[in-house]
Amino acid sequence: VSKPIALGVGVDAAVLKFNDQAFRFAYPTVPLRSNDLVIANVYLAMKCVLFPSMRFSPYVGTTVGATHATEAIYGDVIDSVRISYYSIPARTRLTFGLAVGADVYIVHWLAFEMEAKTNYVHNDPDLGVATFVRGGFRFTL
Repeated sequence: VSKPIALGVGVDAAVLKFNDQAFRFAYPTVPLRSNDLVIANVYLAMKCVLFPSMRFSPYVGTTVGATHATEAIYGDVIDSVRISYYSIPARTRLTFGLAVGADVYIVHWLAFEMEAKTNYVHNDPDLGVATFVRGGFRFTL
């Protein structure tokens, strides 16, 4: 939009690993079947750069988008009784996020980016609020 304000589209993805040890402790006689969760977030972002012409450029940002989590369900029927060991259904929810970070420019088209971001997943008690810290390279065409 302008030098200090940027709009964009982004995608974040994460894999949450199943805790085999905790499951074995809770259910020692049940055969282990682990289901890792995949969470993907697609969003529109707005970034406000505080010092756009400096080599070190801190920024604040906000996002709005949708988060999708895959299903992880493990149940059994024992003596005609249904037992559920874990049940996390697949779902997609509205997501709001806030971010703070900084770009450190190596050259005018390449920067190292550091960011801390918090996402609120609306109406989802399993996901709720998630915090991310990331770093990487960003290039401008």
